[in-house]
Amino acid sequence: MSIGTRGDMEPFLAVGELLKKAGHEVVCVMPEQFRNLAEASGFGFRTLGSEFIELLESDYGKAAMGGSGTRWQKIKAYYKLAQVFRPMRKELARRQYEAVQAENPDRLVHHTKAIYGYVWSRQHPGKATLLSPVPYILHPTGQMSHIAFARDWGPYWNKASYGLAGFGLVKAIIAESKPLPGVGKLSSAQVKEVLRNEQSIYTISPALFDR
Repeated sequence: MSIGTRGDMEPFLAVGELLKKAGHEVVCVMPEQFRNLAEASGFGFRTLGSEFIELLESDYGKAAMGGSGTRWQKIKAYYKLAQVFRPMRKELARRQYEAVQAENPDRLVHHTKAIYGYVWSRQHPGKATLLSPVPYILHPTGQMSHIAFARDWGPYWNKASYGLAGFGLVKAIIAESKPLPGVGKLSSAQVKEVLRNEQSIYTISPALFDR
């Protein structure tokens, strides 16, 4: 289960191929734009809709995610992106929930942005795996700030930035999962426990970054 651009899908497809070779049945839960990639690999597919990718491909989506533009232009684009994405987030969580309920999987491998994955992990301890295509997103290091900030602020502030990013992730999980059937309002402590205990895999080659 993955949300994002093609770079967020490729590692899941690669892991899916390894699982399929080992004899497992694989179902991909992804934005509609990646249906052909999943089905070409012989995987089942359940859609998360096309709206998320369409949002990223909008003018303000490109301005927020791209490398060009002034800092002020990026701030305005991020603000616009957040406004439009806010109602979409709960719909995405609902589609994740429905896909997982329909498939009733033995295991779930999910992206950091796939919010329902954390809820399912809490309900099924030891059966979910967080797979991240980018390094160190949940494991603090003083060598670099959280990937959301992508700055080197020195060891102390670099490590502190993970607390800020983690606070936002915890709040998003609580807000987006609350309307889902059988979930209710999770506490911050419950969500943090999942983030501490869930198995994590970083699909980063040691040829690029030292472990």
